[in-house]
Amino acid sequence: MKTKTAILGYYHGPKLGVGVFIDKFISHLPAAEDKEFVLYTNKNTAANITSPLGHVQIMTPWMLGAGSLPAIIWSAFIFPMVCLLKGFKTAVILANPIVLIPILRFIVVINDLNEFEMSKKYGRIRTFYRKKIMLPGSMRNSTAIVAISEFVKRQIQKYFPAVPEGRVRVIPEGVDNPVGDESRTAGILRDNGLADNGYYLIVGRIDPHGKNLYAALKLYLRLEREHPGRKLVLAGGINDFGSGEADNFLQMIRSNRNYINRVQYLGHVDELTLSALYQGAMAVILFSRVEGFGFPMMEAFKHGCPVLFNAACQVLLEQAEGAGFPIDENDLNEGRGINVTAIYNPEQRAALAVRMAAIAQKYDWDRNVTAYLKLIAETAGEKI
Repeated sequence: MKTKTAILGYYHGPKLGVGVFIDKFISHLPAAEDKEFVLYTNKNTAANITSPLGHVQIMTPWMLGAGSLPAIIWSAFIFPMVCLLKGFKTAVILANPIVLIPILRFIVVINDLNEFEMSKKYGRIRTFYRKKIMLPGSMRNSTAIVAISEFVKRQIQKYFPAVPEGRVRVIPEGVDNPVGDESRTAGILRDNGLADNGYYLIVGRIDPHGKNLYAALKLYLRLEREHPGRKLVLAGGINDFGSGEADNFLQMIRSNRNYINRVQYLGHVDELTLSALYQGAMAVILFSRVEGFGFPMMEAFKHGCPVLFNAACQVLLEQAEGAGFPIDENDLNEGRGINVTAIYNPEQRAALAVRMAAIAQKYDWDRNVTAYLKLIAETAGEKI
């Protein structure tokens, strides 16, 4: 008899961090005669799965694509009933975990609890919902909880101390290998007007508050004063809930004389373009104060690109394992020294690339999915 597992995961708008996770998770699920997987998602998410698998059935209930409120209602109330009627033993919620009706074995994935660390991260109403309804319900009613890093596990222990430690499993996410050869990379960079002598790169959602982008600009200007002649390139989409602040930020860099013709926004880019950007960059700037995992750091490491990051970000400090460049925000003030000279030295960069590659090899999508399959089997009460 087949073990049936329901998977719930969706997002609205561009394919950002959570979207990458859903895509890679579904694309790496192996076929097995004794297992059946059904993904419940919306059409936006389904369209962005790069390698859809024939053995994973994909269902797109209209409410998951009708906006946040209908999606929440479907996830919280209709999804458990669908699972019960269709005979699913377990359900895995990859994003937006909401468990109010614990009528089967739920596994929920927690990407971060940063709304507890940062004020108004998602706006007042959305943050209230996440802190008071969504996350407490998931912590209370799920059978197992997946934290995507040791840092997120510590966040769970801090903000939900009643959750038994044995219910929390740390399963790190994966990182893709570079795609495209040198000629394609050179062509992509040339098409985007990027010079051969490198540029600084910011990858991720255009969220000035959450990603600390104004401080990142301050770091860029400091680097330009000491090593002039390089652009700052931003690559990433914009979520609907943060579009106002993002638009104001982009308008500022288009009109401020410090950034005109020096800061370039490419919008959301495909995987081939993103890989080329990493390969051509002098360094990635990742200046968030809080992250749950830090995709851009590990992606940059996989491409041999140094990372300048906020020393206050615990998860990045841990994941870098001494191979990144932590920078204290206070040191961006005049007269305070920052030492990143190694990124401009070819020999030091080559040695650093070896260290970064070894660290990035620990993060693998097949290993990630294998860990989930083991947890699903344990949660369903199967013999392993």
